[in-house]
Amino acid sequence: MKSILPWDAAEEVAFECEPGTLNPGKLATIRDIGVTRLSLGIENFDDHILEINGRAHRSKEVGRAYERAQAEGFDQINIDLIAGMIEETEENWQRNIEKTIELAPDSVTIYQMEIPIQYDYL
Repeated sequence: MKSILPWDAAEEVAFECEPGTLNPGKLATIRDIGVTRLSLGIENFDDHILEINGRAHRSKEVGRAYERAQAEGFDQINIDLIAGMIEETEENWQRNIEKTIELAPDSVTIYQMEIPIQYDYL
């Protein structure tokens, strides 16, 4: 990609990833190609909610991914959360916020869950 669109002069190069797919080699490669802002698609910290919403990772992978990203020395680490996931409760959302604050990322992005509805018109 860098040969097509060089980003050496870019102030920020962001990369979004799913926590369950990260390993030390992949993170090092992402960092080596010049990514400065790593965004972890955590979405929710509850395994049941992650599972019923079709997410590939679970909470134990979140901690490992975050620690590995910190160790790799990215300039910025972002956490993505999704509000309104299926079976989410107010208590669950509060725990998500508390865990996010505990991790103390550089930034947080919160998306609203959207479920597309298909209308069949006859």
